[in-house]
Amino acid sequence: MCAHQNTPMRRAPRELPRTHVSMTQTPAQLTFTDEQQNILDAFAAGRRLSIEACAGSGKTTILRTMAERSGHPGLYLAYNRHVAKDARGVFPTTTRVATANSLAYHALGVPSRDRIAGRLPDAKTRKSCWGAIPYSDGEVRLSSWQTMHLGLRTVQAFCQSNRESITAQDVAYPELMVLDVQQQERMAPLILSIAGQIWSSAQQSDAATPVTHDQIMKMWAMSHPKFDQDFILFDEAQDANPVLVGVIAEQTDTQVVTVGDSAQQLYGWRGAVDALDSFSGDHLPMTVSFRFGQAIADEANYWLTRLGDSRTITGMRPKSSVWLDHHSHRTPNVVICRTNARMIEEMLKMQDQGICVGIVGESKTEGMMKVARVAEDLLERHFTSNADFAQFQSWEQVIEFSEQPECPMELRGQVAIVDSYGSDRIRAALDAAAAQEDADVVVTTCHQAKGREWRHVRLASDFTDMLDANRKEGLPPEEAMVNYVAVTRAKRHLDAMAVADGRA
Repeated sequence: MCAHQNTPMRRAPRELPRTHVSMTQTPAQLTFTDEQQNILDAFAAGRRLSIEACAGSGKTTILRTMAERSGHPGLYLAYNRHVAKDARGVFPTTTRVATANSLAYHALGVPSRDRIAGRLPDAKTRKSCWGAIPYSDGEVRLSSWQTMHLGLRTVQAFCQSNRESITAQDVAYPELMVLDVQQQERMAPLILSIAGQIWSSAQQSDAATPVTHDQIMKMWAMSHPKFDQDFILFDEAQDANPVLVGVIAEQTDTQVVTVGDSAQQLYGWRGAVDALDSFSGDHLPMTVSFRFGQAIADEANYWLTRLGDSRTITGMRPKSSVWLDHHSHRTPNVVICRTNARMIEEMLKMQDQGICVGIVGESKTEGMMKVARVAEDLLERHFTSNADFAQFQSWEQVIEFSEQPECPMELRGQVAIVDSYGSDRIRAALDAAAAQEDADVVVTTCHQAKGREWRHVRLASDFTDMLDANRKEGLPPEEAMVNYVAVTRAKRHLDAMAVADGRA
C-alpha cells in the first residue's frame, strides 16, 4: 500500500476558504479569499505591507489587482528578467515592470556589450591596470591569474553588500585552500589593493577592462536614486539583494509592499537577505495554495514545523498524493535534485534507459563542465588555467582533496561523477539533452525549480544524503527550506521518499 499522506494527518482539518478563480480573469471578476481581501483593503488604505505568501497562493494575482485598482503609477520589481517578461503581459500600463539591473542600466546607461562580456585581461594588463601580481607565502603560492580572481570576488562581495567602501569583510580567499588566520591576514592587503583598482576602473567609462552587472548595480545604488512611482511591489523579497534593499529603504515617501515566503529563502549563502519585514508595515499571510491538494500541503506543513514556522497551509486542489515509504509507480514529469552533480547522474542513468531527458536551468551544468575540463587539463598536461584549481598538479590530487572534510559537498559530488563517467561521457550526455518541451522527463536542482510547478514530482536520493550528513547535529534551517521548496513544486503527485526520514 502506498504511504499516501491521506493516512496520518499531521494537523487537524480546518474550514476551507472561499473559492479562488484563475488570474486570467479581470480583477473585477475575481473572488478572493478572506486573507487576500484583507491584503487588498490594507493596500487601498495606503499602508505599507509585508505579505507572507505560501507556494501557489496566487501572489501575482493579488499584486496585479493592487496595481489595477490603484490606477496610480507604480513599480513592480521582478526577481529576474524572465519573471519581468511574463509580468509585462499581466500588469497595467500604469505599473512599470523592471528588474533591479534594468533600473540601473536605464539610469547609468548600458556599458558597451564588449565591456560587460569582456575577456579578463592578460598578465601584463592585469598587472598594470589592476595590480594583480603573483603571491607567495611559504607553501601558499598564487599566480597573478589567481590573485586577480580573488580581487574580482572581493569586489563582487562588496557590490552585493550595503557598504560604501571595500573593507576586510569583503576579502575573498582561495576556496580550495585551508588558510589559518595569520595566513589570511598576510594575504589580505594584496587582495584589497587589487580589488580597489578593479573597482576604480569599473567606474571609469572609458576603461578597457571588463565590468559586471553587480558593479553597475552598485554604482547605481551609490548614486542614491529616487523613484517617481507612488508604490513599489517588491517580489521575492525573502531573497533580496542588500544593495536593492538599501535603495528601497531610501524611498521614504513611497508605499512599499514586500511579498515572498521566508521559508523559500535559498540564496543566503550568496549574500541575499530576507527583506520581507525590512520596511515596517502590516504583516499579512496568504496560506491558501491553489497549486496542490491537502496531502501535499501536509508535507509542506511538516517542513514549516521543522523551521519553527507557525503557518498552516491549506491545499485547495481536489486531490493530491504523497509517497514516503516507497517510490511512486508513475513516471515523473521532473526529478528534482539537491545538487548539480546528482542532476547529471540522474540524466546519465535515464539516458542509459532510453528515456528522453531535458534540463531545467541549463546554466547549472557549467559547474560540472568546469570540473570535467579541469580533469582533462590535469590528466593531459598536469596544469589547469582554472584559478580555483590552479594549486593542483594532478587529477589524483583533486580526488584526494574531494575526500577531505573541508571539501564542499557539491564539489565532492562533481569530482566523483567525473571520475566515474569520464569527461567525454558527461559532455556527450549534456549535448544529447532534449529541449524541455520535447523531453519525457526533465531534471533540475531545487534552486532552479523554484517558482515552477509540475504535475508529478520525484525527489532524488541526494536529499536523503543531506539528511544523513546532518543527522548528528540536526538539519540546518537552510536545508529544511530547500526541502520545503522541493515538495511544494508538485501539483498532483509527490514522490517524497528521499525526505521521509523515517516518517513513513
